[in-house]
Amino acid sequence: MHRRCHKIYLIPSALTTKPLSLTCCTERASVTIEPDYLEVSLGDTVEFRCHVTPSGAGRVTWSRDRGDLPINARIDDEAGLLSFQATSEDQAGRYSCLLLDDRSQTIDTASAQLVIHLGFSVFLLHSIVLYYHSGLGYR
Repeated sequence: MHRRCHKIYLIPSALTTKPLSLTCCTERASVTIEPDYLEVSLGDTVEFRCHVTPSGAGRVTWSRDRGDLPINARIDDEAGLLSFQATSEDQAGRYSCLLLDDRSQTIDTASAQLVIHLGFSVFLLHSIVLYYHSGLGYR
């Protein structure tokens, strides 16, 4: 959380001989994202959660460095959750959680990196192993 402080000087009155000062500090809302780095394979579910401190300090929205969010993305505003199924390597990149005030001005931002691997599925790998063990793969 960001902290801003400023000093206020009070005008002396007949009862005081020197100026009085008061330091006033306010907490500025902030966001964090979990996880901030995620590696998945095609078909896996991707979930990023945006945590706002203090709770209810603004409205959360999501963005992506490579354009629009995936078409299958689901956003749960109550939980601060962005989720989708990784269906292509194009979905990899940087995802950001933005905290907006009531005028849609950005208060704070947190980002996460998504890496998508094009590895074999367990089913496909198992099928290849069975094929070669059957002797058909050695011809």
